[in-house]
Amino acid sequence: MLNLLGMDITMAYEVIRLRRKGFTAQVFDPGEPASDEALVFDVSTPAAIMAASTASPRFKAVLEHLGSCDVAPNFPGFDVMTLAPGNSIWPERMIELKSSGVHARIQEMTWNEWKTAQHSQVRPYFYL
Repeated sequence: MLNLLGMDITMAYEVIRLRRKGFTAQVFDPGEPASDEALVFDVSTPAAIMAASTASPRFKAVLEHLGSCDVAPNFPGFDVMTLAPGNSIWPERMIELKSSGVHARIQEMTWNEWKTAQHSQVRPYFYL
């Protein structure tokens, strides 16, 4: 199960990182009207992906482009997608979050996460 606090921290970090680079950025909020400043998206569930795809044509275009690299649209193999400022068809980062529970001794990647991470065209954007 995904650690929601870790997700929130990661998404906030991405906004701060982009702002330090001089870009206007915010986390996509499905409860708010779509904004061009939304560059950080939760892609950990099909429902989150659907909400982002419906509200943000740019998000949808990047996700469709990733589909041409064998990234599954509903289960992309990562949890957070940060769009590159500007109009790049590639994301800036695709972040897979791993958390350690009380009894966790090792971290494992699913086959889908591994498939996405090892793809030659997608690999430069994948962060674990």
